Amino acid sequence: MAKPSLDDKIRFLRDGAHLGEPDVTIECIETHFAWVFLSAQYAYKLRKPVRHRSLDTLSLESRQARCDEELRLNQVLAPGVYLDVLPLTLAADGSMRLGAAVEPRLEPGGAPVRVVDWLLRMRRLPAARMFDRMIREGSWQSADLQALSTHLQHFYAQSPVLSMSGHEYRDRLGAGIKNNHEELLAAEPFGVDAERVAHIAARQQQWIDAHGECLSQRAERGMIRDCHGDLKPEHVCFGPPVSVIDRLEFDAELRRLDPIEDLCFLWLECLRLGAPSAGQWLVRSYLEAGGEAVPPALADFYLSQRALTRAKVAAWRLIAPDVDRSRWRERVAVYLSLAMDAIHRAS
Repeated sequence: MAKPSLDDKIRFLRDGAHLGEPDVTIECIETHFAWVFLSAQYAYKLRKPVRHRSLDTLSLESRQARCDEELRLNQVLAPGVYLDVLPLTLAADGSMRLGAAVEPRLEPGGAPVRVVDWLLRMRRLPAARMFDRMIREGSWQSADLQALSTHLQHFYAQSPVLSMSGHEYRDRLGAGIKNNHEELLAAEPFGVDAERVAHIAARQQQWIDAHGECLSQRAERGMIRDCHGDLKPEHVCFGPPVSVIDRLEFDAELRRLDPIEDLCFLWLECLRLGAPSAGQWLVRSYLEAGGEAVPPALADFYLSQRALTRAKVAAWRLIAPDVDRSRWRERVAVYLSLAMDAIHRAS
């Protein structure tokens, strides 16, 4: 049996009949590492076979493992949304099928059935209640933010504490700044402002050097948790109930964060989309709920660092072939501007 290509799989999954909804037009969304197929009821995620830094999904087994891990990780923040992992199978006649089971691996006539990929199936969330859309429409309410804040506070409270010394935490933050700096410099030929990047990175490291005690206390008091790792408005559905999807699954180290830093991911994207007060309120609400005496400059430092990280990720797109470079050049510039503003406030 010839192995189907990624294009073959995409064509198959674009047909609603193959997803059990023959009269539905399937909406297809391509991301950096996956394809998502939206039917009336469900969302199906097909991972691309890629190797990119700490992510390796070239093998069938690795894609299944990533699906299984994403299903497991998202049960707390998005209960009832992540449903199951489904095999995409290939029969002897070359036909594909998306099914709930792969055993027995023989067709009725004795021909083998072969698994050629795995898809994560999720319940489709109401588009009108997604946070990014509500920001664009100006329709979010304070009650929505309160419900999200309560949901996230519960999540952080029950997330495992990750043991780390103050020295280790400071070094880890410094290594992140260095990595962001180096990878952004690699994109200088594509229009990244290297001088601005260097200035921001230097100011961030100076902040660590000047406020090491504050950072050490966060680690030594057990404030570093297994967090979400990629909070964005497009990952938040206000429901009810509130659901937060797409918890970062391919590298547990990237979820190893101070919850304030995790929330600064969301604050940053709210800033970029034009709702700065929403993100800032969520950070403040978390601090007030915990009764923590945290200097305001800490959140601005985290915000700056997250913005530099987002600039790096945007730069990955910028240097990729066959992309709209003007779009990603502008995105990098926006994140650098936000990083600069935040580190100046923190200093």
